[in-house]
Amino acid sequence: MTTDQRAALVSRNTAEVVTPPELLALLDNEKQPKAYIGFEPSGFVHVALGFLTAAKVRDLVEAGFDTTILLADWHAQINDKFGGDLEKIRACGEYFQDAFHALGVPESVRFRTASELVAEPAYWEDVIRVSKHSTVARIKRAMTIMGRKEEDAEQDAAKLIYPAMQVTDIHRLDLDLAYGGMDQRHAHMLYRDLQKRLGWKPVVAVHTPLLSGLKGGGRMDSPVSKMSKSDPESAVFIHDSAAAVPKNRGLRSSSTRSPEVKFVIRYGPLEWIVVGTNRSMGNLLGFTGVVPVNASTTPLRPARVPERAKVPTMIERTGTPATSAPSAH
Repeated sequence: MTTDQRAALVSRNTAEVVTPPELLALLDNEKQPKAYIGFEPSGFVHVALGFLTAAKVRDLVEAGFDTTILLADWHAQINDKFGGDLEKIRACGEYFQDAFHALGVPESVRFRTASELVAEPAYWEDVIRVSKHSTVARIKRAMTIMGRKEEDAEQDAAKLIYPAMQVTDIHRLDLDLAYGGMDQRHAHMLYRDLQKRLGWKPVVAVHTPLLSGLKGGGRMDSPVSKMSKSDPESAVFIHDSAAAVPKNRGLRSSSTRSPEVKFVIRYGPLEWIVVGTNRSMGNLLGFTGVVPVNASTTPLRPARVPERAKVPTMIERTGTPATSAPSAH
């Protein structure tokens, strides 16, 4: 695969690449560069988080990236997910791994936790270095990465640590590319602003659009209007039954296309077809495959998810209501 073909895979269906020339240079110089995306494990996976992330991670792997998904458990605790209960957050992290594998994330993708990173003393040295090179105003501006407003820092001081931790995550993972939704742009730009002063390697940033929530309102690239794991009224979850989907705005039934097709999700130039439910799995991620209509790819492998990912088990271990959902990191 040529450098241009690899860059096209990384860039397709994105809102921006910062910057395209840097991406081309990276791919010219590195056969297997490192990429990541991070999430707070904080509830059920919705279609924007699940399908769109799985697609872009597959693109990165196909383009030759050594890809990591960071389960940001400490960050979720700071952001008050599951009431800050780390045991529940970690249980949700296990569920995330199963969900992403069911949606076609390749087995080669590495899952790591923030708990692993923060256990290293050098991690906190780097958090302090980032903080020393940042103003409080700059840190507060980056708080939108948490789905928070600047004034939310007044609730507790821990929230001011979060952006510095995310910047440190990028460094400690030794990344060449940071991927996230547009809501993560502030953190990635903070890293890029500081990289030379801290003597850290340059990192390309890739951002995908935010899928509008069912409530609408606000700018399309705003966390306020996005489909959110933490707001069940704004999202469609990968566990939702086919019968429940047509009632939601932004999705349409596709029963006339094929008896096997349950519904279609429109996303920019792509239509994602969710095909035939696996009846023996009941509500267990309920999908056997997801296929972009206009992409020349084979269907995703059948969803085979360990027992621990069943929705009732998820509810029992975390106390998450069946109608609730997770935050991009």
